[in-house]
Amino acid sequence: MLLAWYFVADNVLDEVTFGWPRQRGGLQLKEHLALNHQRAFNSVGLNGISLDKDLHSLSAGYKWRLALAIQLAQVPDFLILDEPLAGLVNFQISLPSNFIVASATAKSDWKARADVVKLLKHLKKELTILVLMELFGLFFRELEDLVDLSWRMEMGGVLRVERLLV
Repeated sequence: MLLAWYFVADNVLDEVTFGWPRQRGGLQLKEHLALNHQRAFNSVGLNGISLDKDLHSLSAGYKWRLALAIQLAQVPDFLILDEPLAGLVNFQISLPSNFIVASATAKSDWKARADVVKLLKHLKKELTILVLMELFGLFFRELEDLVDLSWRMEMGGVLRVERLLV
Protein backbone atom coordinates (compact mmCIF):
# COMPACT_ATOMS: atom_id res chain seq x y z
CA MET A 1 0.00 0.00 0.00
CA LEU A 2 1.26 3.47 -0.81
CA LEU A 3 0.83 5.99 1.96
CA ALA A 4 -0.21 9.53 1.07
CA TRP A 5 -1.89 12.11 3.21
CA TYR A 6 -4.00 14.02 0.77
CA PHE A 7 -7.52 13.83 2.13
CA VAL A 8 -10.81 14.10 0.24
CA ALA A 9 -13.13 14.74 3.19
CA ASP A 10 -13.48 17.43 5.82
CA ASN A 11 -13.62 15.25 8.94
CA VAL A 12 -12.15 11.98 10.18
CA LEU A 13 -15.33 9.89 9.80
CA ASP A 14 -16.00 10.99 6.21
CA GLU A 15 -12.36 10.36 5.31
CA VAL A 16 -12.27 6.89 6.85
CA THR A 17 -15.54 5.81 5.22
CA PHE A 18 -14.91 7.49 1.85
CA GLY A 19 -14.21 4.26 -0.03
CA TRP A 20 -16.74 2.10 1.76
CA PRO A 21 -19.46 0.40 -0.30
CA ARG A 22 -22.60 2.52 -0.68
CA GLN A 23 -25.03 -0.18 -1.84
CA ARG A 24 -27.84 -1.55 0.30
CA GLY A 25 -27.06 -4.43 2.57
CA GLY A 26 -23.44 -5.15 3.13
CA LEU A 27 -23.83 -4.63 6.87
CA GLN A 28 -21.38 -7.44 7.62
CA LEU A 29 -18.82 -5.88 5.29
CA LYS A 30 -19.25 -2.48 6.94
CA GLU A 31 -18.88 -4.06 10.39
CA HIS A 32 -15.72 -5.80 9.18
CA LEU A 33 -14.35 -2.50 7.81
CA ALA A 34 -15.22 -0.67 11.04
CA LEU A 35 -13.43 -3.31 13.11
CA ASN A 36 -10.35 -3.11 10.87
CA HIS A 37 -10.33 0.67 11.20
CA GLN A 38 -10.68 0.45 14.96
CA ARG A 39 -7.68 -1.92 15.14
CA ALA A 40 -5.69 0.34 12.82
CA PHE A 41 -6.58 3.46 14.83
CA ASN A 42 -5.47 1.71 18.02
CA SER A 43 -2.19 0.56 16.45
CA VAL A 44 -1.22 4.09 15.41
CA GLY A 45 -2.38 5.82 18.59
CA LEU A 46 -5.54 7.45 17.25
CA ASN A 47 -8.01 5.60 19.46
CA GLY A 48 -9.05 8.80 21.25
CA ILE A 49 -9.57 11.01 18.19
CA SER A 50 -13.05 12.41 17.61
CA LEU A 51 -14.61 11.18 14.37
CA ASP A 52 -16.09 14.64 13.69
CA LYS A 53 -12.65 16.28 14.03
CA ASP A 54 -11.86 18.69 11.19
CA LEU A 55 -8.94 17.25 9.19
CA HIS A 56 -7.50 20.72 8.61
CA SER A 57 -7.06 21.17 12.36
CA LEU A 58 -4.89 18.04 12.73
CA SER A 59 -1.14 18.39 13.18
CA ALA A 60 1.18 16.91 10.56
CA GLY A 61 1.87 13.98 12.88
CA TYR A 62 -1.83 13.21 13.33
CA LYS A 63 -2.47 13.52 9.58
CA TRP A 64 0.35 11.05 9.01
CA ARG A 65 -1.14 8.64 11.56
CA LEU A 66 -4.61 8.95 10.01
CA ALA A 67 -3.29 8.25 6.52
CA LEU A 68 -1.41 5.23 7.83
CA ALA A 69 -4.43 3.95 9.78
CA ILE A 70 -6.60 4.14 6.65
CA GLN A 71 -4.05 1.99 4.80
CA LEU A 72 -3.54 -0.45 7.69
CA ALA A 73 -7.29 -1.05 7.85
CA GLN A 74 -6.92 -2.75 4.45
CA VAL A 75 -4.63 -5.31 6.18
CA PRO A 76 -1.75 -4.99 3.70
CA ASP A 77 1.21 -7.38 3.48
CA PHE A 78 3.58 -4.49 2.87
CA LEU A 79 3.72 -0.70 2.90
CA ILE A 80 5.48 1.56 0.42
CA LEU A 81 6.38 4.81 2.15
CA ASP A 82 7.63 7.71 0.06
CA GLU A 83 9.58 10.12 2.27
CA PRO A 84 7.73 9.05 5.44
CA LEU A 85 9.29 11.77 7.58
CA ALA A 86 8.76 14.60 5.09
CA GLY A 87 6.59 17.39 6.40
CA LEU A 88 7.04 16.35 10.03
CA VAL A 89 9.84 18.85 10.63
CA ASN A 90 10.05 22.21 8.91
CA PHE A 91 13.68 22.42 7.90
CA GLN A 92 15.64 25.53 7.10
CA ILE A 93 18.49 24.37 4.89
CA SER A 94 21.48 26.35 3.69
CA LEU A 95 24.31 25.13 1.53
CA PRO A 96 27.37 27.34 2.08
CA SER A 97 30.27 25.68 0.25
CA ASN A 98 29.39 21.99 0.65
CA PHE A 99 28.13 22.31 4.23
CA ILE A 100 24.56 21.44 5.09
CA VAL A 101 22.84 22.96 8.10
CA ALA A 102 19.36 21.87 9.08
CA SER A 103 17.42 23.23 12.01
CA ALA A 104 13.93 22.34 13.16
CA THR A 105 11.46 25.10 13.85
CA ALA A 106 9.63 23.46 16.76
CA LYS A 107 10.29 20.76 19.35
CA SER A 108 6.87 19.25 18.66
CA ASP A 109 8.02 18.60 15.07
CA TRP A 110 10.85 16.42 16.39
CA LYS A 111 8.44 14.56 18.67
CA ALA A 112 6.19 13.79 15.70
CA ARG A 113 9.20 12.39 13.83
CA ALA A 114 10.24 10.29 16.83
CA ASP A 115 6.68 8.98 17.20
CA VAL A 116 6.56 7.98 13.51
CA VAL A 117 9.91 6.19 13.72
CA LYS A 118 8.78 4.31 16.84
CA LEU A 119 5.55 3.31 15.11
CA LEU A 120 7.39 2.13 11.99
CA LYS A 121 9.76 0.03 14.11
CA HIS A 122 6.72 -1.66 15.65
CA LEU A 123 5.04 -2.18 12.25
CA LYS A 124 8.22 -3.69 10.81
CA LYS A 125 7.59 -6.72 13.02
CA GLU A 126 4.28 -7.34 11.22
CA LEU A 127 4.77 -5.96 7.69
CA THR A 128 7.36 -5.55 5.00
CA ILE A 129 8.10 -1.84 4.65
CA LEU A 130 9.70 -0.29 1.58
CA VAL A 131 10.95 3.25 2.16
CA LEU A 132 11.81 5.59 -0.72
CA MET A 133 13.98 8.56 0.24
CA GLU A 134 16.35 11.10 -1.16
CA LEU A 135 19.45 12.10 0.81
CA PHE A 136 18.82 9.19 3.18
CA GLY A 137 22.15 9.31 4.98
CA LEU A 138 22.12 13.06 5.47
CA PHE A 139 18.79 13.60 7.22
CA PHE A 140 17.19 10.33 8.19
CA ARG A 141 19.52 8.53 10.58
CA GLU A 142 16.62 7.73 12.88
CA LEU A 143 15.37 5.20 10.30
CA GLU A 144 18.60 3.20 10.41
CA ASP A 145 17.07 0.43 12.57
CA LEU A 146 14.32 -0.09 9.98
CA VAL A 147 16.69 -0.73 7.09
CA ASP A 148 17.78 -4.24 6.21
CA LEU A 149 19.07 -3.34 2.77
CA SER A 150 19.53 -0.10 0.83
CA TRP A 151 20.21 0.78 -2.78
CA ARG A 152 21.46 3.86 -4.56
CA MET A 153 20.01 4.68 -7.95
CA GLU A 154 22.67 5.70 -10.40
CA MET A 155 22.29 7.57 -13.66
CA GLY A 156 20.20 5.58 -16.09
CA GLY A 157 18.12 4.00 -13.32
CA VAL A 158 20.69 1.36 -12.36
CA LEU A 159 20.34 0.21 -8.72
CA ARG A 160 23.44 -0.58 -6.69
CA VAL A 161 23.37 -2.14 -3.20
CA GLU A 162 24.94 0.32 -0.77
CA ARG A 163 25.59 0.60 2.93
CA LEU A 164 23.79 3.41 4.70
CA LEU A 165 25.61 6.70 5.07
CA VAL A 166 25.07 7.15 8.79
